[in-house]
Amino acid sequence: MNYKIDTSVEGILLGWDLRRLQVLGIYLAAINLVTFAAFAWDKRVAVRGNDAGRRTPEARLLGLSLAGGAVGGLLAMHIFRHKTRKWYFAWGLPCLIVLGIAVILYAHMCGLI
Repeated sequence: MNYKIDTSVEGILLGWDLRRLQVLGIYLAAINLVTFAAFAWDKRVAVRGNDAGRRTPEARLLGLSLAGGAVGGLLAMHIFRHKTRKWYFAWGLPCLIVLGIAVILYAHMCGLI
């Protein structure tokens, strides 16, 4: 039994609703940019004097990451060296990335994407 796997872009995207996938891609790009900016802003405020009133709450940073911005959060975390000592960011953001991929694959298997 010789099975040939189609590794072309058309083969990989076979069976996906490309319109919905495009909308999902735009959403993920936007939420990751917002999350990246939120991490950058929080680091900037922290360096300039730790004014608690202007800081971005950790719950908001985690919420943005949960909403699909974990890649942007992880990138900002390492670029700005921000929140790297907090275990729930260091371990949580990679877990949220894996969870996001699993949700997308599950949505595809259910015929939503």
